[in-house]
Amino acid sequence: MVFKLAFQKLKKKLNSYFTDSTLDEFDVWLFSIPNNIGINDKLVYGSNDTKKEFSLMEHISTTSKFIAYENTHGRLDSVKLINKLENNIKKISQIRGIPTIAYLTAINKKVSSELINISDDDIKQFVNLINDIPNEIQEINIVLHSRGGYMISARQIAEIIRDRFKRVTYIIPYMAHSAASMICMTADEIIMTPESSMSPFDVQILSPVSNDYYPATKLVKIAKDARKRCSFFKLFTQKNLCDDWEHKKIERVIFECNASISITKNYTLYWLMKYFFKSFKNTSYSMSNYIVIPIWKRFSKNGRAANKIVRFFTNLNIHIVHNNPIMYHEIKDIGLNISCADEELLSILRETYILADDLFLKSNIVKLYINDNKHLYIVETANS
Repeated sequence: MVFKLAFQKLKKKLNSYFTDSTLDEFDVWLFSIPNNIGINDKLVYGSNDTKKEFSLMEHISTTSKFIAYENTHGRLDSVKLINKLENNIKKISQIRGIPTIAYLTAINKKVSSELINISDDDIKQFVNLINDIPNEIQEINIVLHSRGGYMISARQIAEIIRDRFKRVTYIIPYMAHSAASMICMTADEIIMTPESSMSPFDVQILSPVSNDYYPATKLVKIAKDARKRCSFFKLFTQKNLCDDWEHKKIERVIFECNASISITKNYTLYWLMKYFFKSFKNTSYSMSNYIVIPIWKRFSKNGRAANKIVRFFTNLNIHIVHNNPIMYHEIKDIGLNISCADEELLSILRETYILADDLFLKSNIVKLYINDNKHLYIVETANS
């Protein structure tokens, strides 16, 4: 009886995450910021399961920086802000000597995450900006300022950029989290500021029941516990604790979550080995939606180094919560080709994210795309 009650509790917990139709959406609801996480100065906490203190770098007070900036330069309306942002992107291109594309999103604006997630809409805009760059130019800077979004869209954007350019540098003025961090794994080089951050890109599943995001690894553990208890009960009592439909649901949860985790790890491992460690030439090891990497490549020196990076970014046992910021020195220590912006570039990057946040708060723009010749933007509509 006690065993049966324990299993029913597990089953109830699993059902609280999903409706009957949820399983078909697993490959879509990945990589966004969970809304049950809070950051309070020195405390990072998960409101449901875990609480842990971290020593974090002081957060930049963007509000006070807006005031200081406007006191110096005068109050700027949306048009002036966009013009200054365009000028900043041109300055980055001049300093670096290669063209620049900027992808900036309203990370501090209270809007639906659907509006600011990396999504299919971004693919079209990136293609539009890339087509402006002459074919003979084979290097690009990508300024990335995003909380993350959908894994499939992020993967397409990353591969479109890499198919077009031989060398790619990602520049993070303040935040490139979740799926945006995953995109950075295709870089030849990453440039950060002392206050900018990346984050884990472990798979997150959105539950339409609770409208919260849950780590896929956690869901797998719950589903496996339910399966184990169900099998154990049947072994000793010859009775089914759950019917065939429930068995199938548990198995589907385990399969879909494990598949999503595997795809994420395999793609990032492949990208790191191909672009950062240069372990592959023109050979592609793609097969269906999975990446097949020869075993001798995985256990080579470069393969082990790439594996270390993937484990670091996908392991919640290290980071505790999905949007826990990972700062410059932590990333430097794990072996990525990462550098801190020099004084001239640093000043422009800091001004860029201050201006971008000010623009998003003053207008209904939620995404801004800029290259050296033009800007495009997506606005929040009245019914969004």
